[in-house]
Amino acid sequence: MPIISKCCICNITLSPDKAIKCDKCKNLLHSACSGLSESEVHCIINKERRIIYHCDECNKCQSELLDLKQLLVSLKSEIDELKNARSQIQNTNFETLMDDHYEDIIQEINERQLRKGNIIVYGAMENNNAKQDIQQVQEVLAQIDPIVSDIQFSAFRLGKFDPNNIKPSPIKVILKDEYVRNIVIKSSQLKRIEAFKHLSISFDRTPKQISYYRKIKKQLDERVANGETNLKIKYVRGIPKIINLN
Repeated sequence: MPIISKCCICNITLSPDKAIKCDKCKNLLHSACSGLSESEVHCIINKERRIIYHCDECNKCQSELLDLKQLLVSLKSEIDELKNARSQIQNTNFETLMDDHYEDIIQEINERQLRKGNIIVYGAMENNNAKQDIQQVQEVLAQIDPIVSDIQFSAFRLGKFDPNNIKPSPIKVILKDEYVRNIVIKSSQLKRIEAFKHLSISFDRTPKQISYYRKIKKQLDERVANGETNLKIKYVRGIPKIINLN
């Protein structure tokens, strides 16, 4: 019996003449799912090609690895500066300081990895009913994209139920798939439907990410108060930055 391959992006059966293989992970995908132009696809499927193709997921992993290396290089520089100033600081245990610094970074990286497939839904009606929360999330996903309407997920409210609280607690949704999460986050479909306009969806950020965003938001508010215009916060490689729209 011939082996039936499926696209690693859309999970639909592949036709051999329309399949592209990632040179890194060796997974197969449709040429239409690769995001490449027709000429680029033609070069990739050429048996005598001299170029290498990496899928988006492999490129993303490579990018995250580079970011981590840059973070460690930056950390090493900070530690070297602390060592050089040792003579001016008394009774400081530098070895402990280094260990704690590394531990904080590793813990933050692990926490972000655990959250990378999650979303937070704000504004969903709350009646202290877990089944109703699941149903609301299913309805939201069904409106966004058929690809994500039947996926497996778990969901729960953040915080305790308070019948006197006018603002409903957000729902944390664990999708377990970063690709699906990105589809949900990038979709603008909910804003077009009257029944869902009151809802908003965001990434599941760590406390440090939230704190850093608030710091950038405060800087933006101060700059606007001082007369600057056409400014907004944009995420660049996952980091919020203030950019000028001009």
